Amino acid sequence: MDICTSTREYMMVKVYYSPNCVGTILSPNNTVSESSGHFTSWRQTSHMDIGEGTVEFFDTSKPKHSVTIQCTKKNDLWYTCQQYMDIVQQASKTHINSMMVNSFIGRLNSITQYELWHQRLLHAGDQVMKNISHCVNGVPDNLKKHAFHS
Repeated sequence: MDICTSTREYMMVKVYYSPNCVGTILSPNNTVSESSGHFTSWRQTSHMDIGEGTVEFFDTSKPKHSVTIQCTKKNDLWYTCQQYMDIVQQASKTHINSMMVNSFIGRLNSITQYELWHQRLLHAGDQVMKNISHCVNGVPDNLKKHAFHS
């Protein structure tokens, strides 16, 4: 998957899938080991009070060269700050390791999940959508109706 860095460059990283995880799992250790010598170390910095941080990748042969990915904390887990249009790349984007692979793995926000479940439940009404997560396993409890449908 391509991750957009703080300098708007893209770096290819291996990501992991878990059926019980809504987001994308990134391993900084694996990113360094799979970088073909581009990176030799990494560091995570985090400010727990405000929920912001970074993951920085370094090339020790070039001490002033590093790549930074912004992160935010949610439920004591750290997520990369990737906007949808940052992830959906075009061939003209600059890649740090010059690999061009089109891939997209993401997670649905609560409004998109609402629409998905609304359609899965054959366009159920407001009361059903409001209470469904309390009655059915696997339905997220933070579903939000889009303002357009209010």
